Amino acid sequence: MFKPISFLGHTMAALLILTSCNQNKTDTEVSQEIANDSVPDFLRKKQKKPQILLMGMFHFRDAGRDGYKPKFHLDVMSDSRQKEIEEITNALKEFNPTKIVIEVKANKHRRIDSLYNLYLQDKFELRTNEIFQLGFRLGKILKHEKLIAGDAESMGVDGLKDREDIANEENLSHLLSSDYGKLFKKKYEYIDSLKTTIPLKDFLIYINEDDHQIENHGHYILSPIGINNSEDYPKADALAAGWYSRNLRIFSNIRKTIENKNDRVLVIFGNGHMPIIKHAVKASPEMRLINLKDVL
Repeated sequence: MFKPISFLGHTMAALLILTSCNQNKTDTEVSQEIANDSVPDFLRKKQKKPQILLMGMFHFRDAGRDGYKPKFHLDVMSDSRQKEIEEITNALKEFNPTKIVIEVKANKHRRIDSLYNLYLQDKFELRTNEIFQLGFRLGKILKHEKLIAGDAESMGVDGLKDREDIANEENLSHLLSSDYGKLFKKKYEYIDSLKTTIPLKDFLIYINEDDHQIENHGHYILSPIGINNSEDYPKADALAAGWYSRNLRIFSNIRKTIENKNDRVLVIFGNGHMPIIKHAVKASPEMRLINLKDVL
């Protein structure tokens, strides 16, 4: 008598066939094929979704708020650099974003709204800042009525003290006095100089690579995060309440801009923010991350 094969039987058969046929492939490739062929598309991966393009930036005019202070000046107002910015803007135009999110505090958007309105009326001359040079310029080309202020304050670290007594108690100070801080400074100086020697487009592609962003994110993790007494975790809590909180709030602001599956959101933010924001976008089943390199 004929007996139907169960779903489990089908799945096991598929696993055996794929495994035997792919002995020469890497484990990652085999796992991906198994996932693609055997697991139903529960999270609608194949359906059209809003697209998010993250553009991590260095500050065209540094305000001195970051730990590393740039030593090499890039004159973005020079004729040659203006041509490069125009080239980048034209590439972004092809992506045709429906929303442009910029690094301005969401609760302080009125000033930037006012300046953008003046720019649309040809009454405001673009300044050095990347918000103006890229955000304003592209917004006007695409006839956007406004740009979206997406930055946020962190939850805050009030009440989270350094607790040096915990460090002394655990005798961790000698373990945490590494020379990686100096090594990061050397890397930052090299990258800082690189922006003056290669085309701006190539530089932006490089600093937006996953490996570069994750490596630099390691500087935030480098803080004495291992200090704890198994009850109090002052450094870990401060990092979560400060840096992680701020960037997840920024991601929340990005998500709030999405109105439908046809939206294409361009996010122009300092590159240090990108590892956490990119992680959130990649993890979200609601949206699709677009690689900046594919656009530029």
